[in-house]
Amino acid sequence: MIYIHIGYPKTATTYLQNNVFNAIEGCNFMGFNELCQNGLIDLTFRKESSLDYNHLAKIFDSEKDYIISYEGFVGIFLNGSVISDFIPNRIKKVVEKPRILITIRNQKDMFKSLYIQYVISGGTLKASDFYASKPPQMIFFDWDFLNYTPLINKYKKAFGADNVFIVPYELLKKNHGLFINEINKFIDDKIVLTEKDNSKVVNRSLGKTALSILRMSNNMVSSYVSDNAIVPPKIMTNKGLKYYIHSLFARKPFKYLDPKFELKEELIGDINNYYKASNLLLQKKLPQYDLPGLGYSL
Repeated sequence: MIYIHIGYPKTATTYLQNNVFNAIEGCNFMGFNELCQNGLIDLTFRKESSLDYNHLAKIFDSEKDYIISYEGFVGIFLNGSVISDFIPNRIKKVVEKPRILITIRNQKDMFKSLYIQYVISGGTLKASDFYASKPPQMIFFDWDFLNYTPLINKYKKAFGADNVFIVPYELLKKNHGLFINEINKFIDDKIVLTEKDNSKVVNRSLGKTALSILRMSNNMVSSYVSDNAIVPPKIMTNKGLKYYIHSLFARKPFKYLDPKFELKEELIGDINNYYKASNLLLQKKLPQYDLPGLGYSL
């Protein structure tokens, strides 16, 4: 059996990869590095005419179990995530009958977390401006990236409803064991919980002040998001800058004094209104979860 976890980002994907999926006995784990090595990463980057599906299919041994986890399968949020519409059919040409896991998170928290990631990647825009960005800008956010229902429908159509599992990230914050039990349903109860599994799951993100300093400083250094550098890359890049700022604000007293970054109420209202209809359909698909109680607008 081949199990494929497609993300979303910011739904404990790194935790699952490092502490759960790669520790399952008898199951070959493939994360980002492995996908780069064997060529499966091409599914998310190359044109259709450049893909050799026969070669990619031969990567798998029919006698073995595999678990693949790569959040890029839902698209890259910094450039509109257009590839997410094509990925289900591309996966099917390589693996005919996999099981699919989609981990989701309420959109308000996702907007906040993705914006922080944007700034860490070198972004210079305020949150309201970033979420208002549109083509032809090279870096922009498509709000339908977090419209979960259409994506879920695409995977159910490609692989069958019984082979697609949806788990809200919020379960992890409420009850670690319950979250892992839900993941276990996807992977045929192959996960054996240990004391190690209850270790700290996430690191504290940058606070409001640190994020603001990093965002303004990004105007001076080169990064994935921008190459308009005032400071020569040999002296400083976004990677080095974010390391120093993160290190400073992780120390006392800064880590206690710097408040959490929060979205403005106007943007939160827009988020709630935009996703209400889709989340209502999502609740009907997932009656076992109380989505409003987990922060999803309905």
